[in-house]
Amino acid sequence: MYPIKFSMECTKFQQIIRFLKEITDEAKFNFDNDGLHVCVTDSANVTMAELHIPKSEFETYEFTELVKVGVDFTMLGCHGILSEMPVGIFEFSLLEYNENPNPNHKLEIINGIFKNTMKMITVDSIRKEPKVPNYEVDTSFNMDTEQLQNIVRRAKLLSEFIIIETVLDENIIRFVSSNDDDVCCAEVNQKLIKSGNSTAMYGLDYFDDMVKPIKSNTVLIGYKSDWPLTLVFSIGKKGRCKYLLAPRIKEE
Repeated sequence: MYPIKFSMECTKFQQIIRFLKEITDEAKFNFDNDGLHVCVTDSANVTMAELHIPKSEFETYEFTELVKVGVDFTMLGCHGILSEMPVGIFEFSLLEYNENPNPNHKLEIINGIFKNTMKMITVDSIRKEPKVPNYEVDTSFNMDTEQLQNIVRRAKLLSEFIIIETVLDENIIRFVSSNDDDVCCAEVNQKLIKSGNSTAMYGLDYFDDMVKPIKSNTVLIGYKSDWPLTLVFSIGKKGRCKYLLAPRIKEE
């Protein structure tokens, strides 16, 4: 059955790793006949990430049954995948894969003239995959990614939190951050996919980390008063990535 291989454009795989690395340093990669599936949460249960990359996004893909692999993002960085900016195609081969009785995973990475072999962590040592909450947002809209990144970056200079609210009569989404003396407000006129009378507050440290790695032109934002914020964006043509950020509940 092994070795099993897949290959992907370097820049695309880097996006996947950076997207997940904002949440955690390790994750369980689930490869099956449909593609790659990953779901992680941070240690404080404030942020969550869900990712699905269909096999059509890979250059080659040889998984026909479920294979679970533990991935240490710090180790990938040591092998140059994150610390360097390689070009071309990465090829990954599972040289060893054994779950029982002694779990053992070994991965070979080929990029141009370079060939690296690294031991992977076992899936049993990784934090259990979270259950993604199922709820309907009240407000959702597509937004220019660069504009969102700029709003969050400027808000973080002023405050630790940002309030997002829907101004229904004007079709405006308002982003407000403040401290004891100053207020920063950005009003964005957007065509709403769903419109509700929503107001929610979120931590800017987490929010900023979430939007930094997004490379798609637009991001789908959804929120509901006192419920998690959702950010959905694409990697490649059909890859889907989703962030969830827990709200900051206002104290009475």
